[in-house]
Amino acid sequence: MMTTKTTRQDLFKWISLLEYYQFENSQLKNQLAEALNAPLSERSLELAEYYQTEFLRADQVFHQLKAEIRSDARGLAEPAPEAAETNGGAACCSDADAQKKLEGLGRHVSVAGNEFRSLSEAFRDYLLTIRETLLSWQGP
Repeated sequence: MMTTKTTRQDLFKWISLLEYYQFENSQLKNQLAEALNAPLSERSLELAEYYQTEFLRADQVFHQLKAEIRSDARGLAEPAPEAAETNGGAACCSDADAQKKLEGLGRHVSVAGNEFRSLSEAFRDYLLTIRETLLSWQGP
């Protein structure tokens, strides 16, 4: 298996992606709030509650991943060659450990993104199912 070294640019991309997901999640929560202004069936309300919980959980995941990326980015710094020589190569091992952890974070960002896209698609389908109720409702 070929691995590539995680760079600071990768970290910035991950953080930007997570911030985009947070923005999109805010938009979905706003759409949910608008939908809840209309009279909905009990089943539609149960689904709305499910989506609200999932949106809150997604916010927590995105926030936690961003914090971990920022915290672990310090381990990405390249040790000076003199430090590796005087440490008997120990600096290299800690760099490898940091790389391994960052690669794991990258996989977590990818999984969180895939889960969020699935949630977003399912929520949009939900909005389509209650569309007629929303269109026929005469708000205050």
